[in-house]
Amino acid sequence: MYCKKCGEKLEKDSKFCSHCGSKVEIEIKKVYCTHCGEKIEYNLDVCPFCSKKVFNGYSSENDTESLILQIFSFLIPILGLILWIVTKDKTPVRANAIIKWAACGFVFFSLIKILF
Repeated sequence: MYCKKCGEKLEKDSKFCSHCGSKVEIEIKKVYCTHCGEKIEYNLDVCPFCSKKVFNGYSSENDTESLILQIFSFLIPILGLILWIVTKDKTPVRANAIIKWAACGFVFFSLIKILF
């Protein structure tokens, strides 16, 4: 890490620059709240501007289980696996429901194949 004022290399965990004496400011990763669009810290659970629940900068308001995706995941488990891979970072609640139904579909169709 380097001093923003003078450009000198800083020692690890230093609070002030040893060359110019300016205070070292640690940059916190910022993302945009998808509900209100304001810049917020990456690790917040609730947006301080609109009070909506967020997940790593994404609004979790739309992160609900989808019955249609669950049915498709049950009927075509490989589709469920693909959907889980695509959605697991942005909508974890929906992704977890999809993978559970895909696993249920895999077990169900495997048992049907074994029994008949």
